[in-house]
Amino acid sequence: MQVKQVADNLGISEHTIRYYDKAGLFPFVQRNKNGYRDFSEEDLYWIEFIKCMRQTHMPISKLKEIAELYHQGSDTKTKRKNIF
Repeated sequence: MQVKQVADNLGISEHTIRYYDKAGLFPFVQRNKNGYRDFSEEDLYWIEFIKCMRQTHMPISKLKEIAELYHQGSDTKTKRKNIF
């Protein structure tokens, strides 16, 4: 799913999705052969999570930290919980 489709489905602007990507919140999103972001269903859940956390005014730096820890595996659960 490309950025426009994600934006339409989740009610987030394309600009915001690109901003989050540049901020390092989507290091795991694949790109297709043309270089376009190709979001999976799991990626959509992550974006929904980001959307919720941003509504609580969680800083992007903390979200980036959570993303990095999440992708290091389940051994980081305690560290992620401590961020909250």
